[in-house]
Amino acid sequence: MKTSNLTLVSLIVLLVSLVATGEHQESRILTWPVLAEAGQVLDGTVVPAAGQPWQCLYLSQVGKLGTTRTFNILVLDDVVPTAGQYAIEGQIRYGGIEGVAYLEMWNILPDGLRCFTRTLASAGPMSAITGTADWRPFALPFDLQGNRPPRVRLEINLVLPGGGEVEIGPLRLVNLSPDGRSRA
Repeated sequence: MKTSNLTLVSLIVLLVSLVATGEHQESRILTWPVLAEAGQVLDGTVVPAAGQPWQCLYLSQVGKLGTTRTFNILVLDDVVPTAGQYAIEGQIRYGGIEGVAYLEMWNILPDGLRCFTRTLASAGPMSAITGTADWRPFALPFDLQGNRPPRVRLEINLVLPGGGEVEIGPLRLVNLSPDGRSRA
């Protein structure tokens, strides 16, 4: 069990370092107006981002801590991985968040296996969402561990444990391994 925990921690450190250093081979920009028009935005409202040249997804909840709500905000069907490691990246701004909120990305593989990544770190682009913050980067990396299925389904959610407001800027789907293969 200790070996698998050490391997998991090493993998997370590698993925976060790749995201932080910006070692991306290719990326695909996902804007909220286009996603909404395609019917892929499931929750939230597309609004102009205050002080920014783009539009964002606005989500809010009025409630007390303990009234957890999961916002199912985006589904991307038939994503074709061109690299063994990829991430959804973007900018997030929030205010009045009670407790610890987070973004999560579910990766659904063709065999039905479901794996997730959550922004629950104490610092960096994978840090948890709590209190109030101006625009800051976030990242939801994933490693296929050498397997590259023909297609995956990505489900992006926001989990709020109480009240608060969240704005999410345009997203990028990025490959983290430049040669299209998983790094060792």
